[in-house]
Amino acid sequence: MDLVEITEKVIYTSRVEWDAFLHKASDDGALKLVLVVDPVLTTRVDQISGGFSHLQELGVVQVFPLSPTMHLSNMAGQRNVFVLSAETTVPVEHATKALDTAGHERRKAIVGFLPCINLECTAILEEGGVLGKVIVDKIPIPASPFAPDALAMPTPDFFHGCFGELSGGGSHCGEVAEALYWLCSIIGPSPVMHAVGSCAEQACGLAAAAMSNKPVSSRLAPFEGTIVVDRSVDLVSPLCNQLTYSGMVDETWGDDLGTARFGPDIVEGASKEKPTRVAMYRGIGDPDAIFESVKDRNFAEVGPLLTRQAKELGASYDERHGATDLADIKKFVSKLGGLKAKHRSLQTHINISTALLQGRSTDAFTDLLELQLQIISGTSPTTAVDAVLERIHRQEPMIPVLQLVCLMATAQLPLRPRDWDTVLTAFYQSYGYAHLATTARLCGTGILRPAAGDPKTDPKAESFGVPPPPAVPVFKFKAARKKFKLVQGTSSSGAEADDELYQALFGYMPLLAAIVDRVADSGADSEDMQKILAPCPSACFRDARYPVDAVKNGIWLVVIIGGVTSAELAVMRRLAHSKGRKFLFLTTGLCTAERLLRGAMRVS
Repeated sequence: MDLVEITEKVIYTSRVEWDAFLHKASDDGALKLVLVVDPVLTTRVDQISGGFSHLQELGVVQVFPLSPTMHLSNMAGQRNVFVLSAETTVPVEHATKALDTAGHERRKAIVGFLPCINLECTAILEEGGVLGKVIVDKIPIPASPFAPDALAMPTPDFFHGCFGELSGGGSHCGEVAEALYWLCSIIGPSPVMHAVGSCAEQACGLAAAAMSNKPVSSRLAPFEGTIVVDRSVDLVSPLCNQLTYSGMVDETWGDDLGTARFGPDIVEGASKEKPTRVAMYRGIGDPDAIFESVKDRNFAEVGPLLTRQAKELGASYDERHGATDLADIKKFVSKLGGLKAKHRSLQTHINISTALLQGRSTDAFTDLLELQLQIISGTSPTTAVDAVLERIHRQEPMIPVLQLVCLMATAQLPLRPRDWDTVLTAFYQSYGYAHLATTARLCGTGILRPAAGDPKTDPKAESFGVPPPPAVPVFKFKAARKKFKLVQGTSSSGAEADDELYQALFGYMPLLAAIVDRVADSGADSEDMQKILAPCPSACFRDARYPVDAVKNGIWLVVIIGGVTSAELAVMRRLAHSKGRKFLFLTTGLCTAERLLRGAMRVS
């Protein structure tokens, strides 16, 4: 079983669960359905449902996005069906306001939670006085594809999957374990699970316990093993600007997994007030071939590749001039629909590349990349601080500046306590002292932790007003940088291989990708991995084995709790390809530096 077959099986199983939910909601086809979808689940519902035409076959007559001001009434022969995320309570509050079930008790509205029922959400329905008037159900689809080799769980706020755990909040460990068990029940169990990080260890333990209590039926493993890693292992890489095509698109227009919202400068017919949502990945049978060919490439390589695609498309159109009889004309006409679709896709990506080039081909952007590499490599810390202070004093947009400040902390730039005090004071003076709470939240999650020593052992260590809680593990990035040769020019492999691995970010290979590659290399040698992962936070490594016939097909399941960047996916794909492996990814979401910081700033 290869990756395409695995993904197709996941899509098929998800669609069966979805169809069963709608069939039950329509009373076996007796009622028409009005579907109201949580906006954060729009992409997933599109991928699972197979499009509006398939929904119509199941009795759906209308589909609306959930909004705070909507008010629906049950029409004769119709039933309202709400599809909500179980991650936050806001959609449930909006749905409670929209429900109007008076006089239609025999046709109660249905509130379906994806992937499971949240007790806090049902409490809100009860407080709103509608719990007894609606049917609460779950849609058991723990994951759906957003790329041919990647699955995502319906957890739009990816941050709490990892950092919520570190800060004492809720975590997604149970949901990750449920998704793992669900996946193994579909395609077969994993012979061994390796966990790196505290959240990963919990999820791995829960999944192993679930499979022990209720073993899956298959005896043949679809992959060699499973690697579960959480975001706390690498807080540096998401704070760097991505240079892959998909990463830059996600940072600039990214809306949800595999989708982006474009204005009229990118997509014809769109408007600034109502951008058009474009799905980069539409399913196994309908991929965007152009996007798939350039998504993991460094942006500098995209222009020549698109030029080649344009020439090939032009040559395909020119075939009509060589048609000499009806058979040739019929053959060309049969390909015309595909050529037009490719033409539209190519035009979209040319517009995207043009817009990216205008913002990324500037000296300011180059200076930013060089500053980030300088911070990561630990060279000239005083110069780096001066550059960051200059940006603060110019009052540049806060999030990019905060990104640099947090990068200095997570990369453990060797600074004196008074230098950190100068940076934070300047930040408060430029952006307001209300952001004392912001830095406190960031420090509590481990993203902003100035490396000034341990107050328990170093009497000169200062807390900067935002001391990290003892639950946050110590991150030894400098040791990891040296051990894994993360900065370009320090690898013992060939220069060509170095260039390929360090192009996704500016001269830096993501630590998370290096860890996953090393775990796959070491296999079941737990003692070796304990030594390798010693510099990483929560340096725990756990094996969970399952009695199943092992295979050697080179396929590994990689689970990332807390989100993963497009650049990290690109590097892991390249590492796997260079060693004859294939990775199937399961994550809680795609993250960028801005999403990382905004998610951290919401943690109380």
